[in-house]
Amino acid sequence: MSGVSWTCFFLLFGSVFIACPPVQFSGATSNEISFPASELLIYPLNNMLGKRYIRDLTTSLCKDIFYLRKSSRPKKILFDHLPKCAGSSLNSFLKSHFPNRLIFCTDGYHNAESVELFKSYPEPKRHSFALITGHRTNELISCASPECIKITVLRDPVERIISHYYYAKSNTFHYLYDTIHKHKISLKEYACSGLSEELQNWYVIHFSGLSHLDIQKQPEEAIKTAYKEIENRYDCVGFLDKIDVFVKDLKRKANLTKEFGNFRENTTKGKPTVSTIPADVIQTIEIENKLDIALYNMIKSRIAY
Repeated sequence: MSGVSWTCFFLLFGSVFIACPPVQFSGATSNEISFPASELLIYPLNNMLGKRYIRDLTTSLCKDIFYLRKSSRPKKILFDHLPKCAGSSLNSFLKSHFPNRLIFCTDGYHNAESVELFKSYPEPKRHSFALITGHRTNELISCASPECIKITVLRDPVERIISHYYYAKSNTFHYLYDTIHKHKISLKEYACSGLSEELQNWYVIHFSGLSHLDIQKQPEEAIKTAYKEIENRYDCVGFLDKIDVFVKDLKRKANLTKEFGNFRENTTKGKPTVSTIPADVIQTIEIENKLDIALYNMIKSRIAY
């Protein structure tokens, strides 16, 4: 480590002990959590999980130090995370480049509250976040820093629904887990159940801002509206089947340095491949998501990845 880096380290580390500024986890829940930073150091030493806390603290300090170097500082990013579209892996990859204090994550259990929390901040604070990520962050584009590179990743709509079902079915914390098991819902039933707005034409609903009823009335217009939103508001759009190509392009545009391969996670175990799913089930998913399929194919045909 260079002399400058050591100086930065001691200045930063010393500020934790001496100044003890509050540490805020703005996007963790619908309410802010704030406590003296010194507790991050004292608490671990009195617990069996001390090594884990010290490791996390060290990682956080290192990210702060490297971020101080303007020559290698990554550009600000807003990541619109769509469910079951490689978001968890990409989130971890992106977070590794920014200090925790400059990251705003929407809370997956309280998305609406997180969105309102961010909007309630004064403009200087909103613009100070270097990474904004999570579900429904498309609603934050207009009030985030204009310097943000806006990105999102799409997945083949049929594959996304299959993954959505097996992920919800296998994870007890998922909001649809109990319903699936209580009623013994199959993949085919799940696809047309209406249990979540994420299961029918979610791409078109999400990007167009229209309701499920609205897109049924004017499906072609809804697809065009969704496409225009993507074209006009996003700087980088990727596809799960070409995620490595997308990340390579993003690294170049946003000055990111880490290797994406080290951050792959949250893959659904036990999920069958599309080729093994019965044809009638695939057909049901396609019918329920025909607008998403049309939008997906339109976007993919016009983006050269």
